[in-house]
Amino acid sequence: WDDFESISEYPPNYIEWHRTSKDYAAWKTPALAQTLESLKTGKTIICPATNKVLKPTRWVIYDAPLGRNHVETGKYIDYLIFLDTPPDIALARRLKRDYLSKDIIEKNEVVKELDIYINLSRPLFLDIMSLKSEANLVINGEIPIAELVKKVIPSIEQHFSDYQHKGF
Repeated sequence: WDDFESISEYPPNYIEWHRTSKDYAAWKTPALAQTLESLKTGKTIICPATNKVLKPTRWVIYDAPLGRNHVETGKYIDYLIFLDTPPDIALARRLKRDYLSKDIIEKNEVVKELDIYINLSRPLFLDIMSLKSEANLVINGEIPIAELVKKVIPSIEQHFSDYQHKGF
């Protein structure tokens, strides 16, 4: 999802989008949708976002922050995993991601980000929790990545094993 941001069209103001319409079709990601379709149909392609060769694999795993609500890409989700991460931890991780790479961090920038979260964007973080109900697997997003993998891989394997045994 993130790799495709520069070649996609998103609502200009996420908070306003959430407050007024929550129209998931406003997130236009045709290149991502085409990439997913190509990989799911077994085609090797050059990724339009990264210019890297992408080969189809047993599973295509991608970050889908809008889940199946985003019809354009949601239709390619066979198995949805929801990382159930408390909003405060998600915020802390985002701040670390955005600010640790900077040489100079202005205190006022961080305070502004926190004020925006507290006063405006918190509902966006909380609304993401609504995606949890449509997930095939809900997993604690606080546990270390190695533990996540130990839980996720067997669950995916079981799902697709059951899927194949049912004649799909």
